[in-house]
Amino acid sequence: MLATDSAPSLRTTALVCVTAVVLALIVGWQNAGLWKEGGAVELATVVTLLLVTGLFVVHLPRLAFGPQWHLPVLTALFAMRELDFDKRFTENGILKLRTYTGDAPLLLKLVGAGVIALALVCLYRLVARNRRDFVAALRAGHRWAILITVGTVVAIVAKGIDGLGRKLAPFGIEVSEAQGMLAGAVEESLEFSFAVALLLSLLLWLRRNA
Repeated sequence: MLATDSAPSLRTTALVCVTAVVLALIVGWQNAGLWKEGGAVELATVVTLLLVTGLFVVHLPRLAFGPQWHLPVLTALFAMRELDFDKRFTENGILKLRTYTGDAPLLLKLVGAGVIALALVCLYRLVARNRRDFVAALRAGHRWAILITVGTVVAIVAKGIDGLGRKLAPFGIEVSEAQGMLAGAVEESLEFSFAVALLLSLLLWLRRNA
């Protein structure tokens, strides 16, 4: 149920992953700098998340196309979210209620609702199918489970920092441009850390179960 005979070795896989992330950092840096949209950190985050999806497909095809299909789909959705696909093709974004209560095209509403439904199904399956094994591994001190836990906490913090100025405005707290840029840099760093945690945890899990 693990790697197929034709799947590359974990050492080769790890080397490919490191090379891909480093190249993403270099390309992103050259195109848009370190922290800007489409820059080094954001591009490396997307590439890292897609690598996680790819590892499932290459090393665990029976799971990726079987009972655990929600795992690679979730990481692919995370990557698309990082690329702002949720709002790139719409005025308000598919996660905004205005898209569905306003005059957006019906097809757009259907596609948006479908994507949201898919994400909710994946999250439900994640909790229903993986909760017990994950909790057991965490209690046993398995490093892959600890990494996922830390990564999840980091992702929650990153989400809290996202749009900090907008969130603090109702309380009369003004965020300067410099503070906003710093918050954005911290957010991008945390999101990258989350993606790296997922990648490392999967590599550790594969090594443990090889």
